[in-house]
Amino acid sequence: MSHPLHTRAAAVCLAALVLGTVLLHESLTSEPGRGGFYPASVALAVTWAGGAFLAGGMPRDLSTYADRPAWVPGLALGAGLVAIFTLGGFVVGLVPAINAAIRDVLAYSARGSFLAVLVIAIGTGACEELFFRGALFSLLEGRQPVVATTAIYTLVTCATGNVMLVFAAALLGGLTARQRQITGTVLAPILTHGLWSLGMVLILPHVLEMTS
Repeated sequence: MSHPLHTRAAAVCLAALVLGTVLLHESLTSEPGRGGFYPASVALAVTWAGGAFLAGGMPRDLSTYADRPAWVPGLALGAGLVAIFTLGGFVVGLVPAINAAIRDVLAYSARGSFLAVLVIAIGTGACEELFFRGALFSLLEGRQPVVATTAIYTLVTCATGNVMLVFAAALLGGLTARQRQITGTVLAPILTHGLWSLGMVLILPHVLEMTS
């Protein structure tokens, strides 16, 4: 028989996943530069963060693992991912279909408020980590949480209809889930995701311009 708290956490996570998937679709299928993107994105971040804290199960120690600061692997992996995606951008940017898929996402910062999009990208990324690598990971402990949370994160991202975002979700989700497993914290995944988001918004547009 399931413990009541576990059942409640599962119900909260399921509700957050359904609502979050709908909001993700609304935000990233709206027309760049129009108002719909911003409220949907803010609501999405609130959904992930609210779901995480209502479900519970968050790691208590957010700053250290094995007596070492968790921000070190977080920033290191984030920097590595920025480098990989930047170099990869020079290659995939030469493929018209992939170039177009990436530009579809970057159009939100190009046609709208750059600062607002940057804040949304970093903030939503942090909230995603709180939910997927925080509460959901804890809920699925003992059930292959790295594989399970990565698969769920990737499936949710399919709602964007953008193949490059789905690919990025699979890679980023898998690495940050493994990071959560190793460090036992969500700080490292949050920093990794935040630095990656920063690099994609600031650097990737220039890479695509060079390949055009």
